[in-house]
Amino acid sequence: MWLFYTFCQNKQILSKVALIGAVSSFISGVLGSWIALSTESQKMTYIMIALIPVGLAASLFSGSFKLKGEVEGVTGWRWKAAVSGVVVGMYEGFFGPGSGAFFLLGIHVFLKTGLIKASGTAKIYDIFANLGAQFVPLPLPAL
Repeated sequence: MWLFYTFCQNKQILSKVALIGAVSSFISGVLGSWIALSTESQKMTYIMIALIPVGLAASLFSGSFKLKGEVEGVTGWRWKAAVSGVVVGMYEGFFGPGSGAFFLLGIHVFLKTGLIKASGTAKIYDIFANLGAQFVPLPLPAL
């Protein structure tokens, strides 16, 4: 939480992007968690085994891109911000590990922002995806 406060204090969060990301990642976090709770345990075991390398790759390669720029100059930045929130938010709700790195990569690469602002903004996405995963309706019968 202290790191999040530091990002806010130093104005290292892209507020327009964070608002879109908060809404999209919250909704998809709910959906991802709901799908996970509705899936049979045997299927979940196989899915999780397949997703572990994805989370690992995101964690290992999140700092290897060097881009800078302002988000407003990127064509379709609102859609890219929302799609990043939906895709990674669903992953967060469904599985979890590495999602912070995925949020950072999505903002950094697709919105062409610097790593520091991308990292600060990714914290908002991640917080809301986690909150969304907590507000899950009762699961349907196993898929």
